[in-house]
Amino acid sequence: MEMADNNIRVVITGMGLVCGQGLSVTDSWETIFSNPVMPHKISLFKTIWHDLPVFHVDKDIIKLFPYLGDIKDPAFYNRTSILALEAARQAVEDASLKAASLDRGAVVAGTTVGNMFNPMGYYSQYHSKERLDSKPVKRYFANDIATLLSGRFNIKGPAMVITNACSASTDSIGIGAQLIQSGSADFALCGGSDELSPFSVSGFASLHLLAPNPCMPFDKNRNGLNLGEGAGFLILENEKHACLRNARIYGRVLGYGNSADAYHPTAPHPDARGLSLAVKQALDLSGIDKNSIGLVNIHGTGTTANDKVEGGFLKKYFSNKKVVFNGTKGYTGHTLGAAGAIEAILSIKALGAGCVPPSVGFEQVDPGIGVALNKGKETLDTDIALSINLAFGGNNSALILKRAKGIYA
Repeated sequence: MEMADNNIRVVITGMGLVCGQGLSVTDSWETIFSNPVMPHKISLFKTIWHDLPVFHVDKDIIKLFPYLGDIKDPAFYNRTSILALEAARQAVEDASLKAASLDRGAVVAGTTVGNMFNPMGYYSQYHSKERLDSKPVKRYFANDIATLLSGRFNIKGPAMVITNACSASTDSIGIGAQLIQSGSADFALCGGSDELSPFSVSGFASLHLLAPNPCMPFDKNRNGLNLGEGAGFLILENEKHACLRNARIYGRVLGYGNSADAYHPTAPHPDARGLSLAVKQALDLSGIDKNSIGLVNIHGTGTTANDKVEGGFLKKYFSNKKVVFNGTKGYTGHTLGAAGAIEAILSIKALGAGCVPPSVGFEQVDPGIGVALNKGKETLDTDIALSINLAFGGNNSALILKRAKGIYA
């Protein structure tokens, strides 16, 4: 995907995060290193799959985020929207954006479950011949994340929702960067949010993809994924705009690539055809050589097919280069449409800190993959990371991220 003006540098000036490890970027990062939260049984709703380990935040999330108290009817918004509102608030405040600067902004939000009708109760009512309540329909329209965030933060530029499954928020960051480089916006609020829902749990269980234990990305004995919920949002900004207002800069988005396998609704192409093209596109746009990459945040769900395809590609692609391969879904679970943004934030944090946490869940190299993730905390000698995500529908997305010189936050 082409960006209009590669002379416009896109920088990251704000970040916000809510996930199973914590309610902010700092909280989550510190918890990951000090005392990581382990996946636990589902307590948000009733399901026959309640014993399967997942990551989710407290059931009553309104109490966790006091600032939401001025919303007239918090119960009208689903968890996806509430998580998005909090992570976006953190990012906007972190970037110190003022109301006067919001006219030239954009909102690009990724989600999967959050854009669904979540229809099970409605359909049960329909089949029982009861009188249908219109509130679920109104609630569905009210939970358009992009519209909700635009209104909440008075951002008047382009607003869109990306629903490319598990790569949705990676794509939101890439598209946000394109809007800035095209001159359509000076900044973009980009990211994603997804709640843990009966729909997603039942769907992944029906595909036999949920592990009965904490997930083991790339491991020889991996047997499935753990679902999670959360939200991650970043403020991307035209570097000149950021410098004019003396904004703190965490890093840069150097390149973005997106490609489809055109192969299967749920299985990745065995030769990683789409993933290979997405990474090539991102590198071509970044203007750097692949040998400059020192960190790869893998998609790494812990499923048999996905990890084999992704790992096989990475082994071949970086065969002559020492790279730290880091998996973070053992800390967050698979947060679907929020995964890419959460992992981009963790990648920027790792570059800034000069280290990555252990790839929890990984113990033994799978001979069929041949890629070892870091088992312990590892020091980084790089300022450039590749973050990749593979999605149902055969969508593949890649981001090249760079640490800002002399900045750690």
